[in-house]
Amino acid sequence: MNLTVSLLPFEATVACMAQFQSEASSAFFQESLYYFYPQFDRERMARLDPPGRTAYLRDTLSQVHRELLPHLQDKAEAYQRQWDQHRAVIQTAFEDLFARKLDGVLDDMSARVSLNPICPRYLADHSFDLFYLNSPPGALGLSLHEIVHFLWFQLWQEHFHDDPREYESPHLKWVLSEMVVDLFLSDPRLRPLNPYLADGTGTIYEYFHTMTIGGRPALERMAGLYRPGDPVRLMEQGYALCLEHEAELRRAMG
Repeated sequence: MNLTVSLLPFEATVACMAQFQSEASSAFFQESLYYFYPQFDRERMARLDPPGRTAYLRDTLSQVHRELLPHLQDKAEAYQRQWDQHRAVIQTAFEDLFARKLDGVLDDMSARVSLNPICPRYLADHSFDLFYLNSPPGALGLSLHEIVHFLWFQLWQEHFHDDPREYESPHLKWVLSEMVVDLFLSDPRLRPLNPYLADGTGTIYEYFHTMTIGGRPALERMAGLYRPGDPVRLMEQGYALCLEHEAELRRAMG
């Protein structure tokens, strides 16, 4: 396993930020832009068509990007050092948790540092983005979250041979994958590397913490199915439980 950290080019950053300002994007994703960049006008953004939103983002952030470029590079290097320092422990832990050797597996993972507070993951090419205001431990914690997804869906595909397009939101297979991530990250070798678990917030969306399955906390139900080193059991039984209670899960997601 290996992770290479680099900078996301400015134009790619703008394109990604514009995607999360579209009408189809949730308020949760849209609002983060205005929190970190109050120079943007919500009403103006809402009136613009997609090319106009992209131009507005580019014009407003171009100077910000130029001024922050040395800092962005410093952050990428710091995030890389954090990964390099703990890489061996991480690989050993994931080998045990997923019951497979990982030498030569996921050597192509890439993390791109950007101005975007929303950090998408791309399963197909094992890449994800990191917000530059993360601390190095925080960036590693988020990286571990995404690596669980890479390993989970790699094994899922080998076991179920289904359509990878169903591995993303809002499909139920994505819902399950999010519910179980912190179970893997709670391993005593990984937990100290992740400040999001240390402070109790976790690495998953808030609504998962209040979601129920059959009237019981969903995360508690999944924890009851989890056995380190036997992820297929969790996949099979967890997905069956999600299918049985899909309407209840969907209501909790809003």
